[in-house]
Amino acid sequence: MSDTRYAHELTVSAPGKALILGEYAVLYGHPAVVRSVQRQLHCQIRWQAAAEHSLLATPVLSAAQAFAFDADGKLRWQNPDNAQRLPFIKPLFDLLEGWPELLSRQLDGKPLHAQITVDSSAFYHQRSSKLGLGSSAALSVALFKAWYQLRYPSSKLDPEQWLNSLIGLHRQLQQGHGSGVDIAASLYGGLLSFHLQARGKRATAQPLQWPQGLEVVWIWLGNPASTRHMIEDIELFRRQCPQPHRQHIDAMAAISSAGLAAIAAGDALALQQSIAAYGDAMQAFGEAAEAPIYTDDHRRLAALARQTGVAFKPSGAGGGDIALAAATDTTALAEFARQCSAAGYQILGQL
Repeated sequence: MSDTRYAHELTVSAPGKALILGEYAVLYGHPAVVRSVQRQLHCQIRWQAAAEHSLLATPVLSAAQAFAFDADGKLRWQNPDNAQRLPFIKPLFDLLEGWPELLSRQLDGKPLHAQITVDSSAFYHQRSSKLGLGSSAALSVALFKAWYQLRYPSSKLDPEQWLNSLIGLHRQLQQGHGSGVDIAASLYGGLLSFHLQARGKRATAQPLQWPQGLEVVWIWLGNPASTRHMIEDIELFRRQCPQPHRQHIDAMAAISSAGLAAIAAGDALALQQSIAAYGDAMQAFGEAAEAPIYTDDHRRLAALARQTGVAFKPSGAGGGDIALAAATDTTALAEFARQCSAAGYQILGQL
């Protein structure tokens, strides 16, 4: 689109995320490895001769919901129930200033209203259960991209310039929780190293190149997990048992750093070993904290991974959602995937 000030349609998208290494350790200033996924959240704004602005969020709602702006520029739903059904939409509009003016359009002297569609269907399994791919972060990034294109129509978005501002915005939506690694993956795309510095106040992200010869499959365990609740369990462990907590975090940090070194060296086998070791470390951490990071499903699949000679670990907070298996031996990986499917688990392929 050449100039969003005069166009009557705007489309943006933002990918989800999948963590390779660094879960939990990233919250305490240690590096993580994350990649964006092919599944995208799509946001489209069309200006039409309608009576009011509206927003359709698929698959959350089946019908478009009308909204307007107060005198102070804050979004107001026509149906107040939408504040609970779509908890991130109003805060995102309110925190990104200027939406009333940016959505203002006219055609032949008559006002147009924005018809916004947000489609996050790709982040759900059979449109009902979240896969744990960072849909809220993708929503934040997609709406930010739309806001940016409308506000700065001739300027190219620089992810590095906006990363920390967008992480700060997203944290406000999540009551201060989260590292921002999902925001980085959605904003930059590709494979990244991510690092929190200055006691979590500043984040950096650097593109990486995946080593040739290491293949990955992704598995849906069938149980959506709450990252926020898992982090709360871990924080309780830190307060009650600070020394064991630190020992586990340091162990995971060392493995994550070794994985980064393997990526830098292009060493596929060493990265496979780091992935397997990180899975074991997550299991030990969860058991020490009495947090359900590693479930019976994870144990079952980890045993299968050992039998077939592949690496296995949860991706993200654990407790359900998705997991990954990686191997330089594609035959072994295919056999692992076959046995996973036979046991009733959903193989998501390359995401």
